[in-house]
Amino acid sequence: SKLNINNKIIKMFQNTTTSSLIPTVSFWFYKEKPGLSSSKSQSKTEYAPQLTKIGTCFSLDTFWQIYQHLKKPKDFKGDLYIFKKGIQPMWEDPNNRDGGKYSILLKNDSSSLLWEEVVISFCGCVLPYYEEINGVAISTRKPQHSVQIWFRKYDNELVDKMRKELKAFFQIPKEVNMEAILFKKKDALKRRRVPKQN
Repeated sequence: SKLNINNKIIKMFQNTTTSSLIPTVSFWFYKEKPGLSSSKSQSKTEYAPQLTKIGTCFSLDTFWQIYQHLKKPKDFKGDLYIFKKGIQPMWEDPNNRDGGKYSILLKNDSSSLLWEEVVISFCGCVLPYYEEINGVAISTRKPQHSVQIWFRKYDNELVDKMRKELKAFFQIPKEVNMEAILFKKKDALKRRRVPKQN
C-alpha cells in the first residue's frame, strides 16, 4: 500500500515568501563509476571523488531553484543527499562519525512521496529532533529505494524515541521497516581491514 502523506507541511513551506531565510544546506549527488567496488566497501579517498556538490541554498528562493530541476527518484540511479552547512554526506565526516542513519526501504512508486516530505520537513526545520539531524538522503541504486535520515549521535534510548516520532510524523505504516544503522560499526570494520604496519 502507498504511504499516507501529510500535505500540511508541503503547503506551509510553499506558502512562505520565497525570500525567507532557511538554514544553509547543500545538495550532493553520488553515482558509482563502473569498475569500482560498491560504496559500502570503498574508502573515503575512493568515495569522495564520485560525490558532486549540486548547489547550496540559504533561502526558499534558492531552494526551489535547485529542487525544481532535480529528477524524481524513479528517474535516476544513484544517491541524492541534502546536508547541513559544513557536513559532508559520508560517515567519516566528524559530524557523522558518532551517529548513524535511519533507512526506510520502499518500492520506487512510494519513495517519491516520502522523499519529498522528508526534504521539505528537513529544509523547513520542522522535522522532529531537527537539531539531532545532519542530513537526509535517498539511494535509488537497488530495486527498493532507501530513504535515509542521518543523525549526529547514536544513543539507543534517543534513537528509539526518534524512530517512533518520525514514523508517526510521516505516517509510515507499521509494516514498513525503519532500520537504524550505527556508523561506529563501519569504523570498526574499516580498522580491522587495515593491514598492520611492520
